Amino acid sequence: MNISAGVLAGGKSSRFGDDKALAIYKNTTFLEHIVEKCRENFYKVYVSVGDKNKYKQFPFEFVEDEIKGYGPLGGIYALLKKCETDYIFIMPTDMPLIDINIFSALKEKCNSDEYDCIVIKYKGKPEPLCSIYSKKCIPVIEELIKENIGKPRLIFEKVNTCYLNLEDINCDSKAINNINTKEEFNKIIE
Repeated sequence: MNISAGVLAGGKSSRFGDDKALAIYKNTTFLEHIVEKCRENFYKVYVSVGDKNKYKQFPFEFVEDEIKGYGPLGGIYALLKKCETDYIFIMPTDMPLIDINIFSALKEKCNSDEYDCIVIKYKGKPEPLCSIYSKKCIPVIEELIKENIGKPRLIFEKVNTCYLNLEDINCDSKAINNINTKEEFNKIIE
């Protein structure tokens, strides 16, 4: 089964101070690093942004948020509508330590259309920005937007969801850490 990947790069990066997507990690930007990891593991990669002109130097397939002001939920919605496959893996651009074992575990559960979402859980909490969503989630997201609710994890309560505990996957728990501050960034580049 073909599964696309969607990288969320439209955040404000307010705690970081600069655009995190453009932060340099291992001689490349976070955005390029994440897109390359996804290209190696998924059918096609899309990048969700608020304004694609901001990233015109990159040769990626960008998807602008159709509905502004809903943060990651708006990005997930735009990516689901754009992707050619029935399923899309969603992750943020600020998760540079992501482990391909997470990709494999999620994709393994996606071998049938039994689930609408396959979600990583860490310490009992779902990680909506490290999950696979099916196109069946589109009407659920539209309903959340209509109700002015911008929380992606509420999707999981309304569709058939499979949870995978990060602790059961052969990877470091840091693999799903978001880099939100310069201090966190400096720790990973040391």
